[in-house]
Amino acid sequence: MVNNYFHGSPEGNIKVLEPRAITRRSDQTKPRVYASPEIGIAAVMLISWDDSIASFGRKNNGPWTLEILEKGKFKDTDGWIYTLDHKGVILVEDGELEVYFEESKQMINKIYVPSALKFAIKHGIEVKYK
Repeated sequence: MVNNYFHGSPEGNIKVLEPRAITRRSDQTKPRVYASPEIGIAAVMLISWDDSIASFGRKNNGPWTLEILEKGKFKDTDGWIYTLDHKGVILVEDGELEVYFEESKQMINKIYVPSALKFAIKHGIEVKYK
């Protein structure tokens, strides 16, 4: 079992993450707090992009890969990565990419990330340019 999960946010002054219904996910119906078991994935989620600019995933249990399709439109960003405990965690599909919580989550720790892309690479995410 994973003990800690990670949530990326552009906001650095959050004390408690509250479940929200507004996310990038089009299929979400309930307010939730999303997180990842891998800190590199949380860094990728800091970056604002859609499927026309980049894709993210992994093949055959290989490394997580961010493929940048439109280099000129892809914008790196800074932000914060918060550490959350595992209490109340709900797995999404296989729980490999992300999990969620339906209740508010207190932060265990936070770190400032000046470059989400560099941080993601440092933490095992492969980046490819098409």
